[in-house]
Amino acid sequence: MVVTQDDLDRIAAYLELTPEDIESIFYHAGGSRYRQYKLRHTQPCYFLDKLDHTCTIHEVKPQACRDYPFTLYATFGCTFDGAFSCPRARGLLYSTMFLEV
Repeated sequence: MVVTQDDLDRIAAYLELTPEDIESIFYHAGGSRYRQYKLRHTQPCYFLDKLDHTCTIHEVKPQACRDYPFTLYATFGCTFDGAFSCPRARGLLYSTMFLEV
């Protein structure tokens, strides 16, 4: 998932991350006139609570997460498999797959 500079700043402030913490979680994606970053570990999402499967940064989640499902997830660097690591995305996918027509 691509994280903008604004996303990164919000997340860092919310979690009180040091520059070293930020470097261990994100890397600069480069190749863009806008500063963009990607998570180093995405399977499952780094910010997914492994016990209760909730987003630990829900209050400050990145724009790509806030926009989902209204934008194509792949546009932001996520794969279909990645969608299953996000509780909200997984719920939407399951509810869509099992709707009675």
